Amino acid sequence: MIKLVVFDLDETLLNPVEMYKIYVALRTATIAARLGISLDKAREKVAGLKRELPIGTTEAVFDALGIGKEVWREKMLEVDPRKFVEPDPSVKGVLDSINVSKVLLTGLPVEQMLEELEAAGILDSFDLLVGWEKGGEPPKHSSKTWESIFARCGVRPQDVVAVGNEVSTDLPKELGVWTVLVGNDPFADADTIRKKVDIQIDSILKLPAVVEKIGQMQAQLQHAESIEPSFGRAKGVHLDLLNL
Repeated sequence: MIKLVVFDLDETLLNPVEMYKIYVALRTATIAARLGISLDKAREKVAGLKRELPIGTTEAVFDALGIGKEVWREKMLEVDPRKFVEPDPSVKGVLDSINVSKVLLTGLPVEQMLEELEAAGILDSFDLLVGWEKGGEPPKHSSKTWESIFARCGVRPQDVVAVGNEVSTDLPKELGVWTVLVGNDPFADADTIRKKVDIQIDSILKLPAVVEKIGQMQAQLQHAESIEPSFGRAKGVHLDLLNL
């Protein structure tokens, strides 16, 4: 049975559009200034690296460009989420209706993560919060973060659902978790989505029904594997359940 859901934050649970626009503008302007290139060239570099890097976070882009991830962490802290985020009862309702353990895993600095969750009224909705600690490694850059979550929550990967809006940063299907993509990832092609996404939804409001559906599919797979051990997700079976 499904025992844990791991959520990304921005553009997954919450969608503070104006705040995201500021992040994008900060990212572009910082790269352009540091590399001495135009804003258009900076945008091209970001888009290219987010597609090419194994984990295409902005902090990984800054490292790849030789600017350094800590520069991006400090830039993010210039933005106050409390100016852009308000409580959304529908999101709170989604979290309350999922009756398993819940973890938030975000690349935001811890300080910002806490401010945003409090402003959204969902700070107490999670059993574990994982953000970017000052002086630490970005949490989405290593499978060790996920392994730590599995250990701390006492679950197996196959009992976990990962939910996010970007395939490379949020949905580590290679670890054995179930994966739910919210919206369309502009940095992932159709083949990548087919291989790494179990279910794609257009709204986080559909997630409770999806988690229930995954639980049913998991039970069916376990039954099939008990009859024929060679059957299962590990053997490359694709669950064609996109756009529920």
